[in-house]
Amino acid sequence: MDSNKSFETSLSRLEELAKKISDPAIALDEAIHCYEEGLKEYKTCKAILDDAKQKIETIEEGK
Repeated sequence: MDSNKSFETSLSRLEELAKKISDPAIALDEAIHCYEEGLKEYKTCKAILDDAKQKIETIEEGK
């Protein structure tokens, strides 16, 4: 995970990639590249969300 990326930045990039892939005029090689990059962005988003969930659970346990 790129710890310097924000959730919003990764999500925005993921949305851009999804839009590109859905274009019927996209070349196969470019679609594959977008898919690979999209998986990385997805993993970044998931890691950030998992971390946030853990922090919230820790806060809730401390109440």
